[in-house]
Amino acid sequence: MSIRISLFSWGAFGFSIILFAFVLGTSPINGVLGLISSLGPSISWAALPYLGVIALEVAGWKTILGSLEQPVSFTRLLHIRLAVEAVARAIPGGAIGVEGLKLYLVSTHGEVPPSKAAVSLSVLKILVVATHALYLASGVAVSASRDLRAAGGQIALLPAGAAVGLLLLSISAWVLLVRGSAGQSLQLLLMRFPSARLRSWLQARQQEFRSFDQLLRGLWSKSKGAVLIASVLLLMSWLAETVETLVMARLLGAHFSFAELFPIESRVSILRNLAFFIPGALGVQDAGYMAFLQNTGINNVTAFAAAFVLVKRTKDICWIVTSVFLLMILRSGLVAARQFRRSSS
Repeated sequence: MSIRISLFSWGAFGFSIILFAFVLGTSPINGVLGLISSLGPSISWAALPYLGVIALEVAGWKTILGSLEQPVSFTRLLHIRLAVEAVARAIPGGAIGVEGLKLYLVSTHGEVPPSKAAVSLSVLKILVVATHALYLASGVAVSASRDLRAAGGQIALLPAGAAVGLLLLSISAWVLLVRGSAGQSLQLLLMRFPSARLRSWLQARQQEFRSFDQLLRGLWSKSKGAVLIASVLLLMSWLAETVETLVMARLLGAHFSFAELFPIESRVSILRNLAFFIPGALGVQDAGYMAFLQNTGINNVTAFAAAFVLVKRTKDICWIVTSVFLLMILRSGLVAARQFRRSSS
């Protein structure tokens, strides 16, 4: 099974590279390079808005941890969140594996008990899905209010349907986690796997699964305000992604308004999440931007869209490199701590 998954992931990655090359191959190269070269040093501004996107997400995470009586400094959480970006964006299926890495890093470097770390990440993920639904619904509303061509067309069905689906998913997950016994149910499910080592590991941590369920129920009953604040921060994080797109478009000389780019960015976010198994949604996200920007009616739109895609990817590369550097710092700190404990003993 693992071999099939690996083959599928790498096959999808190969297809995404071909798709990305095809998307750029349809663009006038000279015009694209001319737009990018005209930016000069100001291209560095394209990477900064993403820091705001992550900072707002981290602020929501910190709020949830605070409600669990596990205060972790904002800078520590920001370091951890940025450090996992390379895994999320550069490895096939990294969007799934990154959650386990977050759990490990916040437990070891944030000194948060694994059960509370798992609760915080579970609640954070549910709120991310719920606020994404609100973000998509807002994009549809903005598109309709501006009487854009997509407002009454079938293309509006994609974000509207995704918004409804994500909202139902988040509500179902929240009911399961808070009112049920999600931790113990997961333990029973994993116990069915034919692995004596896994069953032994699960039995040894039965109390942690129970603690997970108790913490979730307590979080909702005692910290509704913290959940609401975290939700607002996460919704702001989604909106900040549109601000990032707006900044990049302005750098390339296109004078879009926030309301014009909001529906476009919300639709691309659907494609990005559907292609979670492809590193950075390579090819899929880019084709989405190319298709949606073509309908904006600006001059030299094909060259602009391709230049926009390249600037977006340059930003991604910058943050992946930064992420690797930050992950190395965390790893070196952990190694140094282990050596210190050994020398002390």
